Formats: sequence, structure tokens, C-alpha cells
Amino acid sequence: MSRKIVSEHGVLGGEPHLKGTRIRVSDVSTKYEELGYTIDEIEKAYERLETEDIEAALSYFYRNKNSEIAEGETA
Repeated sequence: MSRKIVSEHGVLGGEPHLKGTRIRVSDVSTKYEELGYTIDEIEKAYERLETEDIEAALSYFYRNKNSEIAEGETA
């Protein structure tokens, strides 16, 4: 079963992460987008994660990518 993406005050600065871990959505998305890791390679890098967890993190990232950029520009 995949973990849910959560943002909790006081945990990782409130950044979205996989519940029950200290693995941020941005950690997963950086490996995928910027470093060119495959999902299998990310799964090996974060042995606690299942493919579904990685897909959930990437899905969250892509759904919220534009809103996060917009927030960063207005802040």
C-alpha cells in the first residue's frame, strides 16, 4: 500500500513528504527530473519506498508544480 503525501507543521519545515518517512516529494522529484533517475533507481536509493510511493510523490509534484512556482514568485 502506498503512503500518503502529507505536510505537517514542524516536520521537514512543512514540506510535502511521504507519511512515516523523512523523504520529501522534492527529494524524489529532484532525482527523477534533474538527475534522470528511473523509478527503479529511486526505489533502490530509498529502499523503504515502493513503486507506488514514488509514483504518488511524482504525481503530487506534477499536480502542484505550477502552484509552487507561482507561490515562490510572489513570496
